[in-house]
Amino acid sequence: MKKIFSTTNIFRFISTIPLLFLFAFSSIYIYKAFNNYKNIENLRAKFETAQNLLLVSKELNAERNIDASYIQRDNEINKKAIFEQRTKTDFAIKRFLRQYSLQATDKEVEDIKKQLVNISSIRNKIDNFDYKIDDLFFEYYFKINKTIEKEMENLKDYSISPKGAIFLDIYAGLYKEANLLSLERDYVARFLMISRPMGNNELKIWLEMFNKERPLGFYIPDDRLSAKINSILSSTDTINLYMTANNFASAIIRESYIGNYSVDAQKWHEIMNKKLLLNSDIINLVDKKIISSINEFKNEYLLNLLISSVVWLLSVLFLVLAYKMRIKIKISLKKLNNILNIIKSENKDIKLDLDSNEGLQKAYEVIENALDQIQYKESKNPDASRSKSIFLSHMSHDLRTPLNGIIGFIELLKNSELSAKDNEIIDIIQRSSNDLLKTINNLLSISRIENDEITLQSNDFIPIKEFENIVEIYAQKAREKNVNFNAFIDPALSYKINGDIEKLNDSLANLISGTINFAHKNRKIIVKITKFEQADDYTIINFSIKDNGTNIEALKQGNIFDDFISLKNSAKNAYSNTQLGLSIADNYISMMGAEVEAKSLLNGGGEFNFSIKFENIEKKPAHKSEFENIKIAVLTNDRADIYNSFIHKYLEYLGVNVTFFTNSSQVGDFDIVLLRLKDYAIPLDLKDKKLIVSVPNKRLAQGSMSLKKSATICEPVTLSKMINALNLLIKDEEEEEKSFKDIKFNADILIAEDEDQSQKAILEILSNICNVKMVENGEQAVLEAKNNSYDLIFMDLNMPVMNGISAATKIREHEKDKGNHTPMIAMANYDVKVNRTNLADDIFDAFLAKPINKIDIIKTLNNFIPDKTITHILVSPIKPYKKIRTNYNMEVFNLRDVLLFKKSSIENKIFSSAISGFCQNIDTVNSFEEFKERLEYSPYKIILIDYKIPNFNENEVYQMINRAKQKHHIGTITILFVDPNSTLKDDLRNKFDEIVKSNISKTQLETIVNLYIRTEDQDICIIKQNDEK
Repeated sequence: MKKIFSTTNIFRFISTIPLLFLFAFSSIYIYKAFNNYKNIENLRAKFETAQNLLLVSKELNAERNIDASYIQRDNEINKKAIFEQRTKTDFAIKRFLRQYSLQATDKEVEDIKKQLVNISSIRNKIDNFDYKIDDLFFEYYFKINKTIEKEMENLKDYSISPKGAIFLDIYAGLYKEANLLSLERDYVARFLMISRPMGNNELKIWLEMFNKERPLGFYIPDDRLSAKINSILSSTDTINLYMTANNFASAIIRESYIGNYSVDAQKWHEIMNKKLLLNSDIINLVDKKIISSINEFKNEYLLNLLISSVVWLLSVLFLVLAYKMRIKIKISLKKLNNILNIIKSENKDIKLDLDSNEGLQKAYEVIENALDQIQYKESKNPDASRSKSIFLSHMSHDLRTPLNGIIGFIELLKNSELSAKDNEIIDIIQRSSNDLLKTINNLLSISRIENDEITLQSNDFIPIKEFENIVEIYAQKAREKNVNFNAFIDPALSYKINGDIEKLNDSLANLISGTINFAHKNRKIIVKITKFEQADDYTIINFSIKDNGTNIEALKQGNIFDDFISLKNSAKNAYSNTQLGLSIADNYISMMGAEVEAKSLLNGGGEFNFSIKFENIEKKPAHKSEFENIKIAVLTNDRADIYNSFIHKYLEYLGVNVTFFTNSSQVGDFDIVLLRLKDYAIPLDLKDKKLIVSVPNKRLAQGSMSLKKSATICEPVTLSKMINALNLLIKDEEEEEKSFKDIKFNADILIAEDEDQSQKAILEILSNICNVKMVENGEQAVLEAKNNSYDLIFMDLNMPVMNGISAATKIREHEKDKGNHTPMIAMANYDVKVNRTNLADDIFDAFLAKPINKIDIIKTLNNFIPDKTITHILVSPIKPYKKIRTNYNMEVFNLRDVLLFKKSSIENKIFSSAISGFCQNIDTVNSFEEFKERLEYSPYKIILIDYKIPNFNENEVYQMINRAKQKHHIGTITILFVDPNSTLKDDLRNKFDEIVKSNISKTQLETIVNLYIRTEDQDICIIKQNDEK
């Protein structure tokens, strides 16, 4: 009995039972509210069906009326009226069927649907006069209307209130009366139209209809609606209408025996239609009232449903909170019991029962007494704590002195000639010594903290620079443990602030180091340092160190920052070194006015989080929007990776326009492409672009350095690394252009050029670079070359008196006699004709196409006379050229530029795109059948074909191309792509004009193809750059 009324049970009772009652009550209420809402929705759907059926019935009655007239008077006017009315009826039926298809199946409505679908058979009988006249009134339309009447009468079964049932009953009665009036109108009009007497049975049928008419006035349970309807029914017009109708009916009854009626069919129609119109007005009023009531109930039930749902959710929430509170109280009582057990071990006379209120009260008294005793003992020995700290301080100093000596001798040993095994032992000793030194330093720091010997220092610093250094140091340590380490330092923290940066760095270092120690292989650590708040005079910075590794028991217990606790890793069941660093970090951060929040994450791992307030020295951040108007594409395997969000924030801060892609083929026209791919491979179609390659370590970074126009970022990415990479790529071009301004050559250059504009352009370039002599024709060039010594000659091929080829030939003959060789560079437009024989003897050393620019000239000089350079510049030289002739006949029909046949359609697209800038028409094929068809149909200037195509046979390909050359009378250039590592057959070089490696860059491909493509179809000699093979 005592246990039943224990403190825990009483709390359980008062916190749980009322909530359970609330939960049960709200559950019942929500169930009822849901059913009410469901019922009102069903009523709304049924009433909507009834509204559509009312329209259908109205149109059916109108159709019956016209059908009856058509029977009596078969003429074209009635036929047209029948067609128009049937169209209206069909529209009403379709509307009903469309609305009904969205609802659940109903037996009554299903019968109506079947009858309406079969209405075409009724119409066929009427059109063919295949029926009895009474069937028109009491079979075809009558049955459909009767079924609709039943559906209307069933409406009240769906009512959710007595008043609603009355309104629905009135609605059904009004429909029934309208149906009766319509039938009475058409039935009597049948006799009036042809002046036919009524038989006894026929008169009896009509009188039954007449007597069934609803009397004027009926009960309506709504004052406003009742007043409106009564005002209509009691109006003079309505009373006169009914009196006239009754007079007409009396006259017709009297005259029905002889058939000589004083009331004609038209008057009868008019009076009955007025009665129908009056009925329709009343139906509309009742209809509006029903819809209004349905909406009111719907809103009311919906509100009830929402309220009951909220109450139900709150009851569930309170039950969960009560359960958690009970668990916490249980844990607190357990901890209190543990403390009391320790106290009871000192004094066995103490007896406590924590399950009772008296026991709890007594427990607190015991704890207070124990604390008083501890305070008394400490007051008797006030210097004990200080003595301990002094001892630790001295011991730390005494241990550090010999340890520093050991570390120094280790460094000397490492520089000696040691075996691999000895080196391994030395590394172990060095790591152990460093760990020991760190522990000793931490002990000294703890000692100083306990003795209040630590004070905060005030320094100005730029946060992002300091934090980037810390991140870089520990990124390397994380890599050594194979831990995925990512960091983000808010780029906006690039202005000067004031605080104790030394202690902040120590705190960050200890927290990050502790996180790495407990992170497992391939786990993730994320360091985020962000600007939390900024005002005119201060900035608050938030620091977060998060890992998804194993939970730490001390983190759960809340004592992770205790000075001498040994933290247990729950997954490995092993203990780490004493975490003095975490305690130091906690103390330093507390001194700065903040508190480290350490929490264990639900999915494993933990997080350290704190925010510190600093004084602003500057306000404007550096590097903001420094790279505006630069467009960068980021190519990555996983757009959702958090690393990509860090990249995006850095680039966005720098003003860069960033777009992310997951496929290299999507990358279009961008200034720079940033790559972060799983295999760190460079896509072939991007090798010619400016690249920033993000890699996880320096070893992979070295592999990317061989790329031209590339920069490498070793992860984790920081703002400084990003700025350096962008500067390297963007300013390279600017530096190259600047260097061209200063280059000089101590050389004498002869230029043979007859055109004034070309002379001025070349002189403008060369006059400030070297000594220049200009002549106007080939004859003068020969005389100058014989009489003077020149380091290099630029020779235009098309000059008066003597052309460039003839002049160059004579100069070479003169040089043979003298035994020297002057580099000669041919200059020509692409459409210049050159005789094959003159080029076969290696007259020229290189070829420059007009118009000539400064870069081409400097590269040429740097290549042929590098020893004459005064200001050295690293430029890519233009290599010597070999001559390959291709004849293009101007009369060739359908001449095309390039036929491309690579081993895959993707490569076809890539290579086609690469050369599309200077080729007017490019054809690609994917099979030898297509290749053969293309060769037979069209001549080509160049054929590019891949050696790795399945079933490639060099002899067959060579014969196909030769047959095409002979057929089209054209000298086609053939270029074969081969694998860089494959061994080639000797006869391949004899069957193809060029053999190039398949890993060719976009620039190299453009250079090769561009040398052969010409815009005019005539004999052209192309002097092509010689590839180093």
